[in-house]
Order: sequence, then structure tokens, then C-alpha cells
Amino acid sequence: MSAVVVRQPRIADIEDYAMPELADGECLVRVLRAGLGPSDIHMFRGDYAKQHFPRIPGTDVLGIVETCAGSFSPVRRVLIPPTISCGSCTACLAGDEHLCLAPGLIGRERDGGMRPWMSVPAGLPVTAPDDVGDDTAVCIPDTAFALRLVGEAAAGIGGVTRRTEDAFLVVFGAGFLGVVASLAAAEQGFRPILVDVVQARLELAREMGVRDTCNPLRDFVGDQVHWITRRRYAEAAVVVSEDPEAVLTAASVLRPGGRLCLTGHHPDSSLPAARVVDSSIEVRGVRRTRTLYGEAAGFIRRHLTAYESLVSLRLEPSSMPQALELAAEDPKSYMKIICNME
Repeated sequence: MSAVVVRQPRIADIEDYAMPELADGECLVRVLRAGLGPSDIHMFRGDYAKQHFPRIPGTDVLGIVETCAGSFSPVRRVLIPPTISCGSCTACLAGDEHLCLAPGLIGRERDGGMRPWMSVPAGLPVTAPDDVGDDTAVCIPDTAFALRLVGEAAAGIGGVTRRTEDAFLVVFGAGFLGVVASLAAAEQGFRPILVDVVQARLELAREMGVRDTCNPLRDFVGDQVHWITRRRYAEAAVVVSEDPEAVLTAASVLRPGGRLCLTGHHPDSSLPAARVVDSSIEVRGVRRTRTLYGEAAGFIRRHLTAYESLVSLRLEPSSMPQALELAAEDPKSYMKIICNME
């Protein structure tokens, strides 16, 4: 059995992998699919200062539980949520694992899913829906995150149940998360405005029904949002772009009292404090949780055609070292990359 292993920054290979030994309270999961996410690319490039190597990539994981000490029966298809709480910080000890101060991310602090088997805490796996195929089921965690982003943006302005076409949500970043968030925003009553410097991504989103897009290399974002919103600006903005300027720009396109949702994709950005205070902008940090998986599966069912286009590559493990190199050099050329581990 073989696994994709990053030995050191920008050096990946295929290596033999022995079946892990289970500790008390762990499940043995046979991996079916592993998704390559932005954190995997950052890990491969060595962007994290405290990153330890070697490391197995694969943030998103779909597999089958073979043996488990918990409540899951064998031969059940499951998703492995990408974050694992530490269990020992003040938040975890208080029962708020979703607010863990030191969460471990699969593929970064812990080995990811590009291996034939993995052991995980028994309470971690989430049952995958039977009617969603493997290639789309592995996208459920990212889809759930996008839905949560839209929900947090909507909560800041009274929810989406009363929203009309005139309620605007600006999404910065037209990668997988950004496009899904835009589709979800439209479905929930917002009029999304999608911003990205890659025109091909914007054109793909427009083919999927996102009517308003903006390329900062062609247009000044503030002017475009001002025109699209008929000089009202937007009620909310979501930043899933790694561009350090995106946070600054996002704050500038919000109307007074708007909500700005940040995701951690932009660690080197700084908030424009004067703008935030003067316009009473509410800033909300949003991170991944294991919630909304059921809603994400339903969203995927309604948008299967879009998901076919959102998956850029479906590869075997032997092709993943080269795929990591290509994605590290030009991440904007790819949406979702999936590794078939069967």
C-alpha cells in the first residue's frame, strides 16, 4: 500500500504505507477519496512557520469505517471533518470544542487522507449520504463551510428570509469556496457580486448563474460595487481570497452597519480600523465546523451540474506529487483536485 508523502517543502513522493495500529477509542477508515485544499498547498510550499515534515496531504477525506471502537458499525461510508479539537484548552474543557484554541487540521498538523488507511478518533466520522457519489461527497465539508459563511453574513443583517434581489453580498475569491458561496447566496435571497483577478474563474461562475462579477485588474472594485448596488453598497462581504488587499477592499464596499466575514485565508491582511469604526462595520471570524453537512449534501444535489465543473482534476495517487507542484506554482488555475485512493 502506498501514500503521498511530502518529505520537505516542495518535495513529494509516493512511499510504502503500513496499516496503522488502532489506539483505544479510534476508528480504522479505508480511504476512498481525498481532496486537495488550500492548506495542503500551503503545507507543500512550506508556508507554515511551525510545519513539521514529513506530512501526508489531503484535507478532505471520504472513506469507509472498517473497525471502530465507537458507535459506528463497519462498512459505513463516512466523511472525516478536517479539524480536530485538542481536547485540553479552556474552550474544549468547557464543552465548546467548536471554539478550540488549538485545533489540528488534517493535512497540516495531522496526516491527511492521501493514504489507503487512516486512524481517527471514534467520534469524528460523519456518515456520508448514500445518494451522493464519491467525487461530490468529498466536497461536502467545503460546501458546508461555504453555507456557514453565507449564513453568518446573513445573520448580521437580519437573516436571508426577508432578503430580496436588492440585498447584496460581495464575495472576494472565485475559487471553489467563493463560487459555492455565491451560488448559495443567490439561492438564499442575496444578489452576489463575485470578485477575482482570474477572468476564467469569473466566466465559469457566470455560466453557473452568478450574474455580477468584477475583476480588479480590469475595474476598480469600489466603483463596480457602487454601480451594481445603485450607490447603496453591499450589506455584507465574505473574504475567501488569499490576496492581502482583499480585506481592505471588502471593508470599503460595505454600507454602514454591514458585516464583514473573514475565513483565515488571508493571514497577512490587516483591518482598516478607521473604516470599521466610522461605518460601524461588524467583523466576524468564521471557521470550519462539522455542522451543516446535511444541508451541504442537499445543496450538492441541487447543483450537480455545477459541481462537475468545480472539480478540476480527478487523479490517481501516482499523479499527486506532480499535481502538488503545479498547484503550488499556479493555484488559481485549479478549483478542486480530488485523489482517487481506491
